[in-house]
Order: sequence, then structure tokens, then C-alpha cells
Amino acid sequence: MSDHDLWDDYDDELADYPRGAGKIGGLFRAIWSLALVQVIAAAIGVMVAIGKQVSFWVDNEYRNLWRTEHCLVFAISVVGACVNGFVMCGAARTLRTQDYRRSLLVAGLSAISLPFFHLAVASIPLSILAWRELRKPHVRDRFAALARDTIESAPEELPDARTDRTP
Repeated sequence: MSDHDLWDDYDDELADYPRGAGKIGGLFRAIWSLALVQVIAAAIGVMVAIGKQVSFWVDNEYRNLWRTEHCLVFAISVVGACVNGFVMCGAARTLRTQDYRRSLLVAGLSAISLPFFHLAVASIPLSILAWRELRKPHVRDRFAALARDTIESAPEELPDARTDRTP
């Protein structure tokens, strides 16, 4: 005789799912938060670059002169806002366990710290951890099962003490 219980509802068979889903959720919430800080920093960078360029024009009697550093801050801020906007959207989709390929891309792109370079200290390790967690087979299978509609929702069911056996 085996220890298999016929009345078990099988929600505890894949014990790594809740821990994996929890890790991914925490990692991508942190990635989303860092991306939000980056978007705010990008907005400030755009405003500062425009303000400094306008004051430079006023000081030089409205001659058509462009300062390279103002243009670079503006360009880096715009690119940073676009990258981090994509990261925020992808992180939100990952939290709903949608689009596995985009989740991998977001995990990689989140390492790019534009325009606030100092956040690379936090974003690079988070990016590596998220990518490693997404590469686990049970996480990949969860995304695939949701894409095929073989399961209805992403949240895991907690074990039911009335029907589940504990080992």
C-alpha cells in the first residue's frame, strides 16, 4: 500500500509553487518599485535639462546654441523613462503570471539603471535573482499552463487542512 490518499485534492503535490510564486512576486514588486523611482528620476531629469537649456538661451540672448550636456541629460532621461515604463508594464504582467518571454526580458532590462545610475547596486542583483527564478522549470510550467488555459488563475491554493494529509 502506498501513502497516497484518494481524497487528497492534489494542491500540495507541487510544494515549490507557493514559494516560487512568492519569490517571483516579491522580486517583481521590488523591480516595479525601482522602475517607478527611475521614471520619477527621468521626469525630473527632463525638466532640469529643459530648464537649464532655456536659461542658457536666455543668458545668451536667445541665440540658437545647444549645450551638449543638456541634450545628453534629456536623451538619457527619455530613454530611461521608456525602458523603465516597459519594465513596469512587464513586471505588472509577471505578477499576473502572463507572458513568460516578456518576463524574462523585463528581468534582464531591469538591470539597466537609467537615468539614476546609483540604483544599479540594487537593480542588478534583483535582475539576476528574478532571471534565475524565472528559469526554474516549475515557474516556466506555471506560465505555460496559464497560457494554455489549463488552470484558471495564477494565485496558488493554500493547503486545506480538512482534506490534505501532512507527511
